Amino acid sequence: LRRLGAQAESCHIIFAKGESMQPTIPDGSLLLIDLSKSQIVDNGVFVFRVGEDIKVKRARWRLDQRIDLVSDNQLAGYPPETYTLDEVTDIQPIGRVMCIMRVP
Repeated sequence: LRRLGAQAESCHIIFAKGESMQPTIPDGSLLLIDLSKSQIVDNGVFVFRVGEDIKVKRARWRLDQRIDLVSDNQLAGYPPETYTLDEVTDIQPIGRVMCIMRVP
């Protein structure tokens, strides 16, 4: 875990559900999440609480200070979700995805 840059005491494993992050994260993959890494890093993959939902998305800051939560599977109809600075408070980063474990 240290070689990945993760803090072992802050790590949790969750299951990915859905196809929005394919091919990067296939449905049913195990995700190693570091809860200590809640600072949004551009182009990082994070677990977010957005309202009542939990989402795994790629974060991209825009030059106009908005943030896009991006699904890697945009061709399947998952467009970016854009939030303004005022709306960013509705987004809570839970932790950064440090490792993806999938069935071979």
